[in-house]
Amino acid sequence: MSAGYVNLIKPACDAQSQPVHLDTMSADMAIKALETSVGKVVLIKLKGGKVIRGSLQGFDQHMNLSLEKAEDISADGKSAPLGTLIVRGDNIIMISPPPG
Repeated sequence: MSAGYVNLIKPACDAQSQPVHLDTMSADMAIKALETSVGKVVLIKLKGGKVIRGSLQGFDQHMNLSLEKAEDISADGKSAPLGTLIVRGDNIIMISPPPG
């Protein structure tokens, strides 16, 4: 008897059981996470290793972020105030929303 492969991966589906492209689903999830984070403090990791924390004031379709009371967080945990910033979306590696 030959060993066969069983496909255990099911396509992502919406509420009407219609397939949803994963990149669309990921973008929708990211937008919802950002929408619930507006007005709250988020942690952002940038290309080059810089970490910034600040109050998310808004964002656009390119993931450009507007932050108030932003701080540069160094590797040793110390922070330096940056004020109000616009962070370009293509420089962002990770956005950590607030807990809860």
